[in-house]
Amino acid sequence: MGQTIHKVRIQTGPEFADVIMACAELVDLPIAALTDVGTGTAVLELYETTRAAAERRRDQLTTLLPVWSDGRYEWTLDILELPDEDWAEKWKESFHARQLSPRIVVKPPWEDYDAANGVHVIDMDPGLSFGTGLHPTTRACIHWLDALADTIPGASMLDAGCGSGILSIAAAMLGYEPVVGFDCDPVAVECARENCRANGTEQVQLEVADLDDYTTDMGFGIIAANIRTSVLRDNAERLLALLAHSDTAQLLLAGILTTQYDGLCRAFETVGLTEAERITENEWTCGRFTLS
Repeated sequence: MGQTIHKVRIQTGPEFADVIMACAELVDLPIAALTDVGTGTAVLELYETTRAAAERRRDQLTTLLPVWSDGRYEWTLDILELPDEDWAEKWKESFHARQLSPRIVVKPPWEDYDAANGVHVIDMDPGLSFGTGLHPTTRACIHWLDALADTIPGASMLDAGCGSGILSIAAAMLGYEPVVGFDCDPVAVECARENCRANGTEQVQLEVADLDDYTTDMGFGIIAANIRTSVLRDNAERLLALLAHSDTAQLLLAGILTTQYDGLCRAFETVGLTEAERITENEWTCGRFTLS
C-alpha cells in the first residue's frame, strides 16, 4: 500500500543554497538541491513519510536557517504533499547498518544486526534524527571516543552541540560517566532524548543551551564539540575552562571545513591547548587536543 510523502521545501538563491548544503551535511540533513537556470532560484528539498516528521524538520530549519544565513540571505520554507507511492520502503533502502568504530555500530530500527561480542549497536532512525553518524565529523569523534575509552576509562564526557545525541549515546555505551549533552535547538534536544530512551541510555543528561552561556561546576575528562567554526573560535577559552585539569583531558573539535581548520587550531593553541591528532575526510577536518 502506498504512503503519502511530505516534502519540506526551501527556495532561495544559489549562493545561500551552497551554504545550506554545506551546513546541512554537518547535521546529516538529507537535502536534495536543484537550481532553475532561468530564474536563478535554488530549490532544496527533504522528504518525510508523516506530516508530524515534516513539521519537525520545518521547525528545525526555522531555527537553523537564520543562523546559517547570518542576516545575509532570504528564503521561503514550506511543506508540500506528494501523491501516494510506496515511499516508505524506497526510503528505507538507502539506510543500512554501518560500523563507525571497532565497538560502535549504528543501524536503522527496522534492520537486524548480529553484533560481535563487545560491540555496541545504536538504533538511529534517519527520519527523526539530527545526525545519524554518517557524516565524517561524527565518525571521527566516535573513533576517538572508542579509542580513549580504554585510555581513560569512566571519564566524564560533555557533548557540546549534541544534535541527535549519537555521540552521547556512544559515550554512555562505552562506559563514560557521567555523560552530559546540550544543544541550542530544543527540537534537537527532544530528538536526542527520544534516541537515548530508544537505546537504553536514559542516564545521559541533556539540556537546551548555547555554548556562549553554558556553565557547570563540572570539569569534563572529554569534550566533543561539533559546532560551527565561528562559535568554536569565539568560545575557545570557555571550552578550555570546561575541561578537567588533568593530563588525560581531551577536547575533540568537529564540524570544521578543512580550509578553516588551521586558523581554528592556532586559536586553541593560543589559549593553552595542543593538537594531538587530526582526521581529514573530504572537505572536513576534526582535531583532538590536550592540555599544553
